[in-house]
Amino acid sequence: MTTLATKLIIDSVIKNFNSIGKSIYIIHGGDNNRGLLYIKTNSKSINKYTLHYREYEYQNDNYNWIVVDNLSEQEIDTKFNKYKQNDDDCWCIEIDDVINPFAYIL
Repeated sequence: MTTLATKLIIDSVIKNFNSIGKSIYIIHGGDNNRGLLYIKTNSKSINKYTLHYREYEYQNDNYNWIVVDNLSEQEIDTKFNKYKQNDDDCWCIEIDDVINPFAYIL
């Protein structure tokens, strides 16, 4: 399977969110051509954050979004910093209070 460069995916996501007037932030920029993409979402109403990553499912030849944890912002940031120490190529973007942020992401 051919994969898109991570930076190309990030640029596309930013463009999609900007086109609908939503905010998105790059928390950590990794390698432009590769690197696991983490997405940090928040629900301001309950002050909880969720960290997600994409996982390739070989049986269906498809990517799925996996929830890592639902925690406070500080706990999510601590967890991501540990991931970043092991893999500096990874990326993390933050999406504010969107009902279905993955509708706009590849």
